[in-house]
Amino acid sequence: TVAPSLRCSPKRNLLKTFTERHQEKINQTIDEQKQAEVTNLQAHVTFIAEIINGIIQTDLFKADRDTTKRNLRPFVLKGQEIAAIRVLDIDGNSFCAVWKFADFIIDGDDFQGDIGLDENRSVEIDVLYQPVYAAPEKKIGRIQIYYSDQSLIAKIEAIKAKALVETERFALDSRSQLFDLTVN
Repeated sequence: TVAPSLRCSPKRNLLKTFTERHQEKINQTIDEQKQAEVTNLQAHVTFIAEIINGIIQTDLFKADRDTTKRNLRPFVLKGQEIAAIRVLDIDGNSFCAVWKFADFIIDGDDFQGDIGLDENRSVEIDVLYQPVYAAPEKKIGRIQIYYSDQSLIAKIEAIKAKALVETERFALDSRSQLFDLTVN
């Protein structure tokens, strides 16, 4: 049961206000951390795109689809964050693609059907090739990398759950301290 001194409205309202402010600060911190994590994920995927660019530029220049697909597969296999990669030729047509489907890695000339990719979760860079030493680089295509933020979402959800426990603990501790003050 609640002590008679805590039943009075001003003290309960004060405790509620403190608890809400505490929760707001925690939510703000989580939102800031989430934004930082999203920015880091995008930077990481862009870095991977730059690595892929260096690996496949000769294959794309030579129009070697099989080697390009073989070189892309490890990037889709390795990271949970990479969902699919598509290479476009200079005209913007799909040259080849590699993507995850359930527990399988599929490749082809382009994605087959709707595989649930989100344009908002993608990075696209030009593939540049320097055909002769000291010649200027020229654009020969583009790389599109689609990524998943599922591991990021799971991480944020775990942080939110921990924060909720912390807020409840804060409310209980505050209630207890307020009770001690009113009794003494």
